[in-house]
Amino acid sequence: MKKLNKRKTKYPEQFETPPLCKCKCGEPVKWNKGKNCWNKYINYHSRRGAILTKEEKDNISAATKEAMQRPEVKEKTLINAEKSRKRMIENNPMDLPGVREKHNKAMACPKYRKRQSELSKGRIRTEEHNEKVSVALIKFHKNLSSEEKEKRNRSRTGEKRSKEARKNMSIASNKKFENQSERDKISVSVTKLWEDPEYRKMQLKAAPAKRDKQSKAAIERIKRNPRTAGGYGKSGHFFSEKNNKNLWYRSSYELIAYKILEQLSKVKFYEVESLCIRYEYQNSKHRTAPDLLVTYIDDTKELIEVKPEWRLEDEQTVIKLEAMENYALDNNWLFSIWSEKQLGLN
Repeated sequence: MKKLNKRKTKYPEQFETPPLCKCKCGEPVKWNKGKNCWNKYINYHSRRGAILTKEEKDNISAATKEAMQRPEVKEKTLINAEKSRKRMIENNPMDLPGVREKHNKAMACPKYRKRQSELSKGRIRTEEHNEKVSVALIKFHKNLSSEEKEKRNRSRTGEKRSKEARKNMSIASNKKFENQSERDKISVSVTKLWEDPEYRKMQLKAAPAKRDKQSKAAIERIKRNPRTAGGYGKSGHFFSEKNNKNLWYRSSYELIAYKILEQLSKVKFYEVESLCIRYEYQNSKHRTAPDLLVTYIDDTKELIEVKPEWRLEDEQTVIKLEAMENYALDNNWLFSIWSEKQLGLN
């Protein structure tokens, strides 16, 4: 008995141009055989750009957690994730023209970064995952050109963070260093980095410029807010009548120096840590800010450094004082060091 050949049904998708997805992704939709019409969206594209309510998010989260508890779903998810990972390694989308630039532009937007941060908040990652991420990031930064690195650094320069963000960063940093195991991990990772000859060479090459930049930033910070600088003994504000403003002192010696200058009639006014002087110590560049620049009534100027006697024997202090004296001579100023004898403490 001969078998009857089944009649093949022709669908519009075989001879018509399908319409595009309504989410404006530019992809064509498929023919819905059940409803006998074209789909409006590609699968999962109907919710693109939709704002989910908290209840909807909770329902989705609960359903996902429930599904992941089933062994067959979990196994399938892990297999798909591994396939996707291999596919990403073989065909890295970042290597496509324009993709990396688009990604860097998106990461430069504070709103985008905030959204990404909120999405990853509370996510628990395994040690293995963290290790993979760390290795991938190190590899990524090694392959970046100097121009790309500079561009990435500039993209966040001058960015203002909110008080809440700064507080959260501080808390997270403190938590890391409170835990001994975390400190050990950081120590091991830093040691591994410095064992790499290329990384060591790169860091040593950038070290002088980096120190110079940090030193300059520290002096600017002290000028803006003297409280940020370290000091010996007590510190606080002193109201200067000659300058008609409050001056910050970082030691009892500086306070005595201010009081002496206030009593001298030949002093017109004086400035506190208003200069930045460069000097070299142990083959590296440093900066220092002299304590006082005094202007007298006859318009002569004097550079004064307030130091206790026990610090005058320090090797770096000697070089620092020589740099101050040379700077004063170059500008036809006087230079003096005020210790216990000059302050009347002996």
